This record gives sequence, structure tokens and C-alpha cells, in this order.
Amino acid sequence: MYAQAWTQFKTWNRLGGIGLIVGIVSIGAVAFLDDGAHGRPIAPRLGYILGGIGVLSILMFFYCWMRQQYFLCPRCGKCFSRGPMGFGMSMNPRRCLHCQLKLFADT
Repeated sequence: MYAQAWTQFKTWNRLGGIGLIVGIVSIGAVAFLDDGAHGRPIAPRLGYILGGIGVLSILMFFYCWMRQQYFLCPRCGKCFSRGPMGFGMSMNPRRCLHCQLKLFADT
């Protein structure tokens, strides 16, 4: 009954996780490629490319996180993880804060 809504929620969750992992790895690679002791980076072009990928990936993570925070409950139509007027935010919701629908429930 709610399969399409939960599929959308899972998609944002997975994209956000991928964005976070790619961002951390690419920014870590930039730090590794930068040889600060000698004042010259090892591979400047690659560093700029990986830095850009890292920043875009972190921005993608925050976008997906916000989409999840404002995800509408398929049963009641209110924000699944935010209480009235945006207060009472739950970082890892297992139930809707309004109608108590369980996460990924079919009915």
C-alpha cells in the first residue's frame, strides 16, 4: 500500500550514504595528495578534481538528508521525522511522530 513512498525514502537514504562515503574518501585522498611539507602538491589537477567531487558529494549528502527530514508520511501526510512546526526532530525515526506508522510498514 505504501511501497512507492518507502522506495522513495530508501532511495534518498542510499544516495545520501553514497554521497557521504564518496565525500569522505575523496577529501581524504586530496589530503594525501597534498604534500604540504614542500609547498607543492603531488598531483594538483587530480587534487582539484577529487576536491570538487568531495564537496559535491557532501552537498549531495546534505540534500538527501534534508529530503529525508521532510519526507511526508504515507498515512497521515505530515513530516515523518519532524514534530509540529519543525520541532521534535528525530535523526533516525522508526515511527511517524504523528500517527505512529512504523518505518517501512505495508499497512
